Amino acid sequence: MLYIIYNCLKNKVTYFLLSINLIVFVLFNIRYGIPVCGDIPWRTFCINNFSVLQYGQVNSLLLEGKNLYQLITKLFLHKASFHLIWNVVALFYFGKKLESNFGSTPIFLSFFISGISTSLATLTLGSIISIGASGAIIGVVSTWVILEEKRNAVILFALFVILFHFPYFIGANINFISHLSGLFSGLTFGILYKHFVERK
Repeated sequence: MLYIIYNCLKNKVTYFLLSINLIVFVLFNIRYGIPVCGDIPWRTFCINNFSVLQYGQVNSLLLEGKNLYQLITKLFLHKASFHLIWNVVALFYFGKKLESNFGSTPIFLSFFISGISTSLATLTLGSIISIGASGAIIGVVSTWVILEEKRNAVILFALFVILFHFPYFIGANINFISHLSGLFSGLTFGILYKHFVERK
């Protein structure tokens, strides 16, 4: 019991981010959920289009200066159960690695800096709709691999990138611009954090 409490306190930001994602998904499914979306079996327990239009990133609105809150809320909105599970597993594993070894500040800043940068980068794609924390999570993993400075971390990072994009090959839609901007933001933040903070 004491270990569980210690582990939660040591990784409080990771568990905070995980909790928001899980709670939002459950609440939105209770209020706006539909059993299946699409003809692919694993697209189950989905939120409806109303939720996506209200809290996802709707570029046509943002480019008109409307609903700017969507740049943040889209990070905590997932369309279906598989989308959520894929992201929270990655955040749980790598978030704990980053926070346990380097503290709460890097994961908090990396997640939101990378997340917002992915939202801004997605604006270049024109009138599309985007949701999910994937880009922010890639940013967190990128920051971790910079701060970790170990060969096995690079190997694990490469494996993560490959596996994280596996859903694309079974029919999932992936915003590659979001992922690339998350990667660049996470790496850049990691380099700057190491240079200006860790070496002080």
